[in-house]
Amino acid sequence: MAFGRGYRSRLELDSQPTSVRWVRAHTEDVLRGWSAPDALVEDAVLVVSELATNAVQHAAGVPAEACTGQRGTESRFAVGLWTANSGLIVAVYDEVRRPPVQQKSSLESDGGRGLALVDALSARWGYAYLPQGYGKLVYAVLSPPGQGDTTVALTEPALQRLLTADAGLSAAVSA
Repeated sequence: MAFGRGYRSRLELDSQPTSVRWVRAHTEDVLRGWSAPDALVEDAVLVVSELATNAVQHAAGVPAEACTGQRGTESRFAVGLWTANSGLIVAVYDEVRRPPVQQKSSLESDGGRGLALVDALSARWGYAYLPQGYGKLVYAVLSPPGQGDTTVALTEPALQRLLTADAGLSAAVSA
C-alpha cells in the first residue's frame, strides 16, 4: 500500500488520561499501515498526542454549559486521520466549545507547550466548531519534511467543511 490520497481512520475514546496512549499507538499503527514516511509518522504521533492530551485535560471539570455531550459525567473525544496528496490531516474532536489558545510558557513551566509544538511540526493548524453546537475540532496539516504544505489547494473553509462533515462524537450523531 503506497502512502497517498484517500486513506481515512477514526478512533473514539473516553476522555481519560490513559486514552492518549491508545491514540498514539493507533496513529502509529495506521500510518505505518498506510506506508507513511517515518518522519511524518513521528511528527503525527507527537501532534496527535498533544491534541488528545489537550482534549482530555480540558474535558476534566468542565462546567455543563461548556460541554455539549449528553452522556452525564462521561466525556469523549475522537481522533481522525486523513491523507491529502502526500500530506496528512490530523483532527481531534471533543465536546468542549472553548477554543484552543497557544500559551507562552517559560522553560521552567510544567505545561503550556503543546500547541507551540503542534505549530512547529505542522504546515498549519486551526480549529472549527462542529455543527449543531456539538463541540469543536482542532486540526493540524502535516507534510513530509522538506515538502511544505502539500494540501495548499485545500482552502481553510474547504478543509473545515471536510473535517466537520465527518465530525461529531457518537453522542452528537445519535442526538
